[in-house]
Amino acid sequence: MSNKQDISIRLDCKVGGVLPITAEIRLDKSNYISKNIVDKTAEIVNDKYNIMYPHTDKGFVWGLRFTVKHSNGDDIVIGHKDNYFRIISEPDILILGTPWLWLFEVSLNLHHEYFTIYHYEDKFKIYGKRIKSHKRVDN
Repeated sequence: MSNKQDISIRLDCKVGGVLPITAEIRLDKSNYISKNIVDKTAEIVNDKYNIMYPHTDKGFVWGLRFTVKHSNGDDIVIGHKDNYFRIISEPDILILGTPWLWLFEVSLNLHHEYFTIYHYEDKFKIYGKRIKSHKRVDN
């Protein structure tokens, strides 16, 4: 990751549909998630056949799904089997980087603090909060 301060959108979501966390959506070369988030989500979901269960291998988690609030107030589930996250040791970090942005055809509007996502041929507008990111991840 770069050493400069990144402008990003902070987003409240629930990893695995159960664990509340604040994610950052920003231009970064990878997606990142803290090991403690993966472990807590696996413990809460507790069923390896549940679609919300985080599957891990060799320092990555894939198929991660989470819920966010649509601009109309409904919960929507965002996830994909090809959605990979690098597991890191720093606590409480979920960064949705360039691979996630590309996979879901995300369009960011930093001025109005929202993003548009195309998910299963549906278009959603989701509001967050524009921030200067202070969390750094070391590769």
